[in-house]
Amino acid sequence: MAVQWRLAPADDLAVTAVPVPLRPEPEHEFDAVLAGAQRGDTWALTSLYTAHSGRIWAYLSAHEMDDAAEHTSEVFLRVLHRLDDFAGSEAHFRTWLFTVAHRLVDEERRLRDRRQRGVSHRAPEPESDAGADGHTDGDTDGDTAGERGLAGAIDAITPALSRDERDVVMLRLVGDLALEDIACVLDKRLATVNALQRRAVSNVLRHFEQVATA
Repeated sequence: MAVQWRLAPADDLAVTAVPVPLRPEPEHEFDAVLAGAQRGDTWALTSLYTAHSGRIWAYLSAHEMDDAAEHTSEVFLRVLHRLDDFAGSEAHFRTWLFTVAHRLVDEERRLRDRRQRGVSHRAPEPESDAGADGHTDGDTDGDTAGERGLAGAIDAITPALSRDERDVVMLRLVGDLALEDIACVLDKRLATVNALQRRAVSNVLRHFEQVATA
């Protein structure tokens, strides 16, 4: 008996680990997995979650979401509610997942900005501007060493990037998305995404040059 992840019921956003029997090989193609998930088959839902949840968790963690595990569950629950309407490849499915995840990030950013404006209005202090871009100093431990390492690498380059540049870089590194798909997730023109990526690379290189010579 092996331990795999399964999705929790809709009224409980927690993700739990339960013992379930491993399905035998061969591995199922995405079309078969999708069809099974749309029927509500447990093995197919588990397969989709296992294949994609790690990257979604890492993306949300890199954006310093307060509870990345809970928000990962929320992403999948939102997708499951509309899964019957989906048709496309695994790349399209991954793009859809990150679109939903990025919308959650935007919701959190707006909430943080409103809170920050409220604090600044009540008690203006010079240091209050430090959090205006939505960043915090909190660290979120990953479920694996690889996820923690990726989060650490992103944290290292964050000071060199604008918000839009960071979004593009994280969708490339964490989401493994093509630029065309990133443009779809961010609702930006492809030319804009290309420019953001070039500028991000230039800014990161300049940042590490400054760190090395400091």
